[in-house]
Amino acid sequence: MRKTLVLFLVILLPKLSAAQSVGLVLSGGGAKGLVHIGVIRALEEKGIPIDYIAGTSMGSIIGGLYAAGYTTEEMEAIFRSDEISLWMNGEVDSRYMYFFKKSQPNSTWLQINFSLDSSLFTPTIPTNFISPKQMDLAFVEIMGAADAVSGGDFNRLMVPFRCNATDIGQRKEVVFRSGPLKDAVRASMSFPFVFKPLVLDSCILYDGGMMNNFPTHIMEEDFHPDYTIGVIASQMFSSNPTEEDLISIISSMITEPNRTEATMNGKGIILKPPVPNDLGVTDFANGVSLIDVGYRYALQFIDSIRKDVSRENPPENVTEKREAFNNSIPVLCIGGLKINGLSPYQEKIIRPILLKDDEVISIGEFKKRYSKLMLEEKIESIYPHIAYDTLKQNYSVMLDIKKKKPFSFKFGGHISTGTYTTLYTQLMYQTLGLQSISTGVDAYFGRYYNAVVGLLRLDYFQQPPFYQLVKFGTQRWNHFDATNRLKFIGEETTYYLVEKNTFFHYTLAFPIGQKSQWKTGFTLFRENNSYFQNRNISAFDTSDINIFRGYKFNAVYEYNTTDFMYFSTQGTHIQVEVAYQTGSETNLPGNTSLTPIVLGNTHSWFTVNGKLSSTLKMIDHYRLGLYAHLALSNQPMFASFTSTNLHSNTFAPTPESDISYLPQFRNPNFAAVGVNNVFTIYKQFQIRMDAYYFQPFCKVDENADNTAKQQKILLEEFSLLLYAAVAYPTKRGPIALSLSLYPQSGNSVMETLLNISFGYLLFENKIF
Repeated sequence: MRKTLVLFLVILLPKLSAAQSVGLVLSGGGAKGLVHIGVIRALEEKGIPIDYIAGTSMGSIIGGLYAAGYTTEEMEAIFRSDEISLWMNGEVDSRYMYFFKKSQPNSTWLQINFSLDSSLFTPTIPTNFISPKQMDLAFVEIMGAADAVSGGDFNRLMVPFRCNATDIGQRKEVVFRSGPLKDAVRASMSFPFVFKPLVLDSCILYDGGMMNNFPTHIMEEDFHPDYTIGVIASQMFSSNPTEEDLISIISSMITEPNRTEATMNGKGIILKPPVPNDLGVTDFANGVSLIDVGYRYALQFIDSIRKDVSRENPPENVTEKREAFNNSIPVLCIGGLKINGLSPYQEKIIRPILLKDDEVISIGEFKKRYSKLMLEEKIESIYPHIAYDTLKQNYSVMLDIKKKKPFSFKFGGHISTGTYTTLYTQLMYQTLGLQSISTGVDAYFGRYYNAVVGLLRLDYFQQPPFYQLVKFGTQRWNHFDATNRLKFIGEETTYYLVEKNTFFHYTLAFPIGQKSQWKTGFTLFRENNSYFQNRNISAFDTSDINIFRGYKFNAVYEYNTTDFMYFSTQGTHIQVEVAYQTGSETNLPGNTSLTPIVLGNTHSWFTVNGKLSSTLKMIDHYRLGLYAHLALSNQPMFASFTSTNLHSNTFAPTPESDISYLPQFRNPNFAAVGVNNVFTIYKQFQIRMDAYYFQPFCKVDENADNTAKQQKILLEEFSLLLYAAVAYPTKRGPIALSLSLYPQSGNSVMETLLNISFGYLLFENKIF
C-alpha cells in the first residue's frame, strides 16, 4: 500500500507543479480595448483555459460580456454594428426613434438648468458629453439577463468575474464581486466628462482606470490563479499629455500614477498588442480592426504560455459550458415596472407609456416604448435596473428617474463669414404632469435677423398623446444685399429689403405611428415689408412699404427619420402642407417707385407644398441623396413685383438658400428636383456636391411700373442651384465651408455665395 502511494505521488507531483488555474486580466483603453476580443479568441482556439477574468473600463466590458456567455464572434458583431456608435454617442436608434417627441433643432450651444430655491446659484451644467440613456438600456439588454442565473454572485457567471471603479468622493478603488453585472461594468467604464458617473449607495463611481488601469491585484487577491495572462491595450492615461488633448490632460490630473503600472506578483505573462495611440475612446468603427491584431499577436505567445500551463481546455468544452449557461437564462420579457424619483401623480402618467397592467412584452417592444421616455425633455436622466421574478417567470424593470430643474437658460446662435451671424437666447420654464407645461421667451440678435418670441406648449400624455403650442412675437429680416452676390469685404450697396412681421400662432399636433405626426393650426399676422424697386437711389430716397394683414390656416403631415436637419447622412423626410391664407394689402410707394397706391385690397389663396428628401448609403463612404419639391397655388398678384415674390412659394433646399432672398427661386407654382452626392470621410465629416433643377410652371414678370404680371410657360425658363460644401453636422448645428452657385436661363451673370458657418439659424415662424 505504501509503495502504491509513493508511486502515485511521484506521478502526480510534476502535474501539481504545473499551473492548473489561469486568470485573464484586461486593461482599459477605450476602443483600443477591442484587442482583448482577439486575444480571447486566440486563447480559446488553442485550448488555453480561462478560469477567472478581471478587467477595468473597456476591459470590464469585454470581460463582462465573456463572463455573461458571449462568444468572441458575438462580441465582434456587437462592436461592428451601427448600434454601438449610437450607444456611445448617446443617440437613439432610428428604429426606436419617436418623432413626435424628437427635439426640434434649435440654435443652442449651451444649456444651464436651475430652480428658484437655494440651487439658483448652483445651476446644473452637464458633467458629461454623451447622454447615457441609450447606453444604459443597451446594458440591460446585453447583460441584465445573466443575473437571473448568477443571482448577483459574480462567481456564478460562466466565468468568475471581477471589475473595479473609482469612488470619487472617497478617492478609493471599489471592487465589484456581486450585484447587477451591468451596474458593475457601467461604473467601471464611466470616463470622466465623457460618460455620466454611476451613483450606487450614495457613492459617485467613475472609471476604474483612474485608480488602477490594470487590476492584477484583484485577480491575485480574489482568485489566486496559478498563472495570470495580462493584456494591456493602452496606458489609458498619458503621463505627458499634449495641450490640445483635453482627455489626456484631465486623465493626468486625476490619475494615481503608481496604480497604473503593469505589475504582477505571481507567475504569468503580460501581453502588449500594438495599438494606434491616436484612436479615439469611442471610435469603435476603426477599433474593430484591432480584434485581428490582438488575435495574431496572442498567437505568437501560445508556446510561451504552454511552458507553464499544461492543462488544456478544448474549444468544444468551452462551447458546451457556454451553451449550458446560456440555456439556463430565461427569455428576456418584461412583465413588471417600478418607477422611482417621480411623484405618484407623475408616475401614473408615465407608467402607461411603458407597460400596461398585466402586460408582458419583449425587450424589443420595451425599447420602442422606452424611447418615448428618453426623448422627454423634462427628464434629466433615467437609469434602468432589471430583476428576474421567479414566480411570474419574467423580468421586472425599475427606473430611477431624475427630473430636470424647472428653469433653463439656453445660449447659442449662428456664426457666419457673411452677414448672417446671429446670437440666440432662451429662458424656459417646464413642468412634468398630465398636462405638462413649457413656457418661455426666445430672442435672436443680429444684423440680418432679429426676433423676440413668446411660447407656451402643453403636452398631454394621455392616449393618444398630443400637444398644443402657442407662439407670438415679432421678427425682422434685413436683406441689405438682396442678390447675395460674392463681394469684397466692406463693399456696401444701397439696395435693400426689410421684412417685418408680428404674429400669433396656434398648433395642435398628434403622432401618427413612431415616425410621423400631423399638425394643424392657424396664424394671425401683420407683415410690414419695405424695399426699393431699383438700385439707383440716394440717401434721401424713401422705400416702398407693403403691409399685409390677415390669417392663415394650415395642416401638415410630416414623416422624418433623418439624422440631421442639414447635411443629413441617412433617413427620409417627407412633408406635405396644405394652407389657406387671406388678408388685406396696403401698398405705399416710395418717392422713386412707379407702383400705384393700394389701400385694403383683399387677397385669398390656397397653397400645397410637398417635399421629399432621402439619403441612401450606396457603398462605404458614399451616400446618394434625392430631393423633390412640388408647389401649387392660385396666389393672386400683389401690388408690386417684389411683394408678389415675397408671398410666393419658396424653393430653399440648402442652408444658404434658406436664409437668402432669391427671387428666381420664388414662384406660385413650380417643381424642383435635386441630387446630393455625399462622400463621408470620417463619421459624419463629409464632402458634398449637390445639383438642383428648378422649373416654374408660370412666369411672374415685372412691368415697367414695377407691378407684376403672370403668364404660363412650359420648360422655357428654369434655374439651377449648384452647391458644394465641406461639412461636419453636430448636435449644435453644422460646421461648413460652402459655395453656392445660382445660374439662371437667359441670364449671363451667375450669382455666387461663399460662406463659412457654424450652427443653425432658424426662423421662429416664417409665414411665407
